[in-house]
Amino acid sequence: MQSLFDLLTYTKGVEYIIAVSFLVVFVWFWKFAKGGEMVTIAAESEERARVPGFLENLIGGFLLPKEYFYHQGHTWVKPVEGDVVAIGLDDFSQKLVGRIEGIKVPSVGTLLKQGEKGLSVIANSIPIDLLAPVDGEVIAVNQALTAAPEKINRDPYGEGWLIKVRAPRFRANKSGLFSGELAKVWLEEVRNGLMARLSPALGTVALDAGPAVSGIAERIAGEKWHEVVKEFLMVE
Repeated sequence: MQSLFDLLTYTKGVEYIIAVSFLVVFVWFWKFAKGGEMVTIAAESEERARVPGFLENLIGGFLLPKEYFYHQGHTWVKPVEGDVVAIGLDDFSQKLVGRIEGIKVPSVGTLLKQGEKGLSVIANSIPIDLLAPVDGEVIAVNQALTAAPEKINRDPYGEGWLIKVRAPRFRANKSGLFSGELAKVWLEEVRNGLMARLSPALGTVALDAGPAVSGIAERIAGEKWHEVVKEFLMVE
């Protein structure tokens, strides 16, 4: 498993002033769906802003609630009751991937192993593998996402949860997860790495009124967006 040191050295030599210039996120844009309904990223940001602790959980433009644990593959874990935990995508991953069209999750009874591929989401008709953040047995799947996978984009830490797992080894698994201040340092370094990748495409991004808040990988790499996703989600 890649260490924190590896993650921190991954962006060694990056010009941090470039990263600072990208702090302004949540860009206004719109599209009209059938029937004239308008959906805006700004509206979603305003809805999130009403959540208690929103600003204190915002790290470099990405939400990182402090009560969660995070795997370096950008899945999160939250204790539910006893040895049961909920698992989902963090805000970084859902913004990197863009609009999520579906999910492919293991059935109830499947055994997961921390750090191995265990579930996936679908974007641009392509399955995106995710690493399991804990060891354990799947005991529930979020069936609501079958009909409304966009909940992952709208509310990745709430209604967008993917599965629940009975994880008797969660205490031991915590050594492979980030939390608290360590999680902030990790996400800041990952963000800096992302901004370094964005800098060659700065002109294109600027023409679109600033840094992307959704589908960042496609902005960076175009048709090769999937390669960027796999790199940052640690599934190459």
